[in-house]
Amino acid sequence: MTEIAEAYIHLRPFSVSESTLRAIGRSADSIAYSVAREIYGPTVNIEVKLEAGSLKGRIMVIASSAFLLYGGIADYKGFKESVAEMCADARSFGADVCGKFTKAVGASKRQVYRTERRLKTPGRIARVIDRLERLQRQLSDLSPRQVQQELYDINRQLEQIVRDLPPEDAELLEEQVELKGLPPIRNWPQRAPKGQVDLPKVALLPRSNTQQTLPEMLADENHEFTTKPTVPLLTYHNRSSTEHPPDKP
Repeated sequence: MTEIAEAYIHLRPFSVSESTLRAIGRSADSIAYSVAREIYGPTVNIEVKLEAGSLKGRIMVIASSAFLLYGGIADYKGFKESVAEMCADARSFGADVCGKFTKAVGASKRQVYRTERRLKTPGRIARVIDRLERLQRQLSDLSPRQVQQELYDINRQLEQIVRDLPPEDAELLEEQVELKGLPPIRNWPQRAPKGQVDLPKVALLPRSNTQQTLPEMLADENHEFTTKPTVPLLTYHNRSSTEHPPDKP
């Protein structure tokens, strides 16, 4: 599953009932379909996730197949331009969806706490390209150890991206990021250079349908502790395709 664009919306205060959240979700489905269909055509999937409380929404575009190969990429220049175009498409999707969503739900300017146009995988690839090209330009100014450190860090970024790509896209990406003057990917360091502390990754538990807060411990008169039950969180989650329009809200 490769996420190629996301609109993030956070409205507060903005309380909704279960039925209202469902209606908002179906409206978000329709908005996402029309915007994604115009930008990407009938080739992508849409995922809408809403969470009540203060209303939070993540509206994502997910590639249904290999997307880096779409249109054919003959060389590095074409690859780089293609990634830039996908980033531009992601920005357009995020801006259009955020604007239409907040208008559809009747949110005032004061209620729009935060909106984001997230570039997802294309943005992560663009950052790797920028970092590699910067390293290529600065090779003569860096020590061998600095070069190894930079390649190690870039390699970690690349590994995270590749895990989310279909095999065809992963192979193309690894081919295109082998730039002149830099060693081939197979020779990039797999471990941090000596003297560099490789910090462990922090694992985050996925959210469930209940509120993810630390248990509140309440002491009774006997100094015994009990856990305060969490309140179920209202959510909406739907996945659809731009191949067919969603049901009307």
